[in-house]
Amino acid sequence: MMSTHSPDPPSPILRAILNLAAFHRDHEKFYAVAPREQAVALQRHARTLQALADRWTTTEPVHPTPFTPTVSGSPPRCRPPGTWPSR
Repeated sequence: MMSTHSPDPPSPILRAILNLAAFHRDHEKFYAVAPREQAVALQRHARTLQALADRWTTTEPVHPTPFTPTVSGSPPRCRPPGTWPSR
């Protein structure tokens, strides 16, 4: 008759090595996926900015010349020297 002898429990050093290996494997899984996720997010933002840039280069502004000093577009009248109102 064979006796059912259970194996000895693993030594503390072996348990520590197994624990370290398991955590290292999880760590590597995370850092293998994280750069890919960051690249996808960066690519998404880049496409958004490219679409906005394309729109800005093809769209006419609502106010064609916002910095024109006069509404008519003619140059402003200049005052001769010495005729500016004093403060």
